[in-house]
Amino acid sequence: MSEVYPLDMVIRKVSSKTKAINSAQKIVIIDINTGKEKRSFFATDTKHFLVLNTRDEKHYANRKRLICNVADFDENDLSFDLCVDYQVTCDPEQEVKVAEALWNNNHPGAELDRKIRKYIDNFFNFENDFSDSVNDFKSVIKRLKKYIKENINSKIGLNVTRLNIKLEIEDELTPLRIISSYFPVQFSDYPEELDLQFKIELLNDEDREANAIFLSKDTDSLEKAIQKEIKKYLLENISIEQFYGELNTLVRTKLISHLNTNILSRYGRKMNYLSLNSTAISTEVKSFLEIEHQVKHQVQEEIIINNNVQMTPNNIGKYRAYGSPNLDVWVRENLDIVIKSTLFEESYVDILSDFSSIRKTIKNQMVLLAESIGYTVKQIVSKPENETLELTKYFALNVKV
Repeated sequence: MSEVYPLDMVIRKVSSKTKAINSAQKIVIIDINTGKEKRSFFATDTKHFLVLNTRDEKHYANRKRLICNVADFDENDLSFDLCVDYQVTCDPEQEVKVAEALWNNNHPGAELDRKIRKYIDNFFNFENDFSDSVNDFKSVIKRLKKYIKENINSKIGLNVTRLNIKLEIEDELTPLRIISSYFPVQFSDYPEELDLQFKIELLNDEDREANAIFLSKDTDSLEKAIQKEIKKYLLENISIEQFYGELNTLVRTKLISHLNTNILSRYGRKMNYLSLNSTAISTEVKSFLEIEHQVKHQVQEEIIINNNVQMTPNNIGKYRAYGSPNLDVWVRENLDIVIKSTLFEESYVDILSDFSSIRKTIKNQMVLLAESIGYTVKQIVSKPENETLELTKYFALNVKV
């Protein structure tokens, strides 16, 4: 039993005894020696074909999933499969042309498929710059459809009433998820390397879907390209304070926009999700700090200054860029330095008579120091403990922000 083709509804090989039964059918006898309709009574090496025209509206052929490979190994080492669906009909008076064009194969349907594959090869080899297939696939497919229709109509005599062409794996594309390993990043205002990891989910970019299909198996290259671009962007555009303080806010937002435009569009993808992690900023930051500390200073006799300091963070990035110092130790050490340097040139009498001005100096210097590491001094109270200074009025300074 011969193989059945969808084109049987338009043309098929039949026995010499088959007859046309109405005007919607025509028997065409092909002379194998000439490939043309039989003209001579003496031609005996022949094939008979029944061609069905559009006088009967049921005479059309639907072909599904004709797979055509396209390759350009010499220039781009690129290969992909196109899936072609088509519907064709034969107008009255075109039956001979159709039979003469499709007789030379085991079946007219097989010959039509072969010719369509040839048209596609010719288009990509001679009618189209192969690189356009990646860069402007939709436009390429539009031109390819026009090219195939014109060739089928002019060279075969069939009408193409429907033609759909898509990439073979188009229906298989799914969101792409990548979790990178930790890699080193650098900053223009910070001397040391820090580590970074990204987790992303990428969707298909409808405007560049062909790129996603062509490069769907090249995930290693995509990950490396993303990593390289992140490193370059951070070095050129992001401060160490922004990295520490705004990694998954401002920095993340800027990277999404930059990567979509400069990297992902080439791969036919767009960002759906991005998370950035670094072990360098995993330390918890205290949201409120209160420290009591005594500073002892020897003038004519020992003076003890009791201090109460309250601080809150205002720039976590700055704090981490400073090295995330132990705040308890930092406050105590800086109170020692500030108070002793402030009292160093003060006489015992000056301290007795005007501690309020000294208190103000201590406060101002501690506010500046705290700001340099990303903290705000909400309140600092400094008071001498010595009995000789008991008349000094208790004074508390609130620093408003």
